[in-house]
Amino acid sequence: MSRFEDAERLNGLAAAVGNAIWRLQEVEGIAVTTLVLLSEAEQGMGKEAGEELMKNARRKTFGQIVKRLEKRRILPDDLQAALSTVVADRNWLVHRSLDSSRSAIRHDPDCAALHLRLGEIQQLATAIIHALGAVVIEKMKEAGISEGAIEAETQRTLTGWHSSKRSPTSGS
Repeated sequence: MSRFEDAERLNGLAAAVGNAIWRLQEVEGIAVTTLVLLSEAEQGMGKEAGEELMKNARRKTFGQIVKRLEKRRILPDDLQAALSTVVADRNWLVHRSLDSSRSAIRHDPDCAALHLRLGEIQQLATAIIHALGAVVIEKMKEAGISEGAIEAETQRTLTGWHSSKRSPTSGS
């Protein structure tokens, strides 16, 4: 394999790793929101207090958030198990994937296996995002919040995210 082919393969692998990491960050964010909304927030507590709860929860690691969700028995068992799996996947991806997958740059079977694993991580993460969203919406409806109000707040939040002028390197 030529250096150019190695570089192309490395570029494809790096993009797949980056996509998986971003998807896992989405899971982490919605897990934090789920924890706060379903076990820490109180009706009528106000926006500032809610934002403080979110800020404090974001300081925790993904594994700590998942353990808190498990301890509080907020989620169905299968969803909780999927979250535990995705934490392990995330930890492998961030801490060990380079060492365990270095051969993927030069060996077709190893490259295919790594792409397959990254795809599986992304699929599981996507399924968790949808499942957590459905749980949160159901609990909000049970609390008397209308579907229209939920949709309006969702759209307001998405509009704010999409119009944000934060620098990609600012960390906030």
